[in-house]
Amino acid sequence: MMAPGDEHDEEQPPTRMVVWRGNSVPEKEAKALRHVFDNLQDHFGHQRPDPRIRFSANLTYPGHGPMWVGDLDFMYDINGDHCSLAYF
Repeated sequence: MMAPGDEHDEEQPPTRMVVWRGNSVPEKEAKALRHVFDNLQDHFGHQRPDPRIRFSANLTYPGHGPMWVGDLDFMYDINGDHCSLAYF
């Protein structure tokens, strides 16, 4: 039996890294990058919702000028595999 708090001490399997455009990235991130940039499956600007894409926004308005700042995180469902990308 594990003592309280020991459940977080279990080792996670290592993340498999692959090369995408000369950069070493986690395999799922590479899948999302290929989906968006290489296969041109860009969903920005579409006027209808796509159930295969979810995003969360952490945006703030600094109080001056027309620009908001923050992060956008996208979760893509690519053939049943959930891959995420963060945009800054």
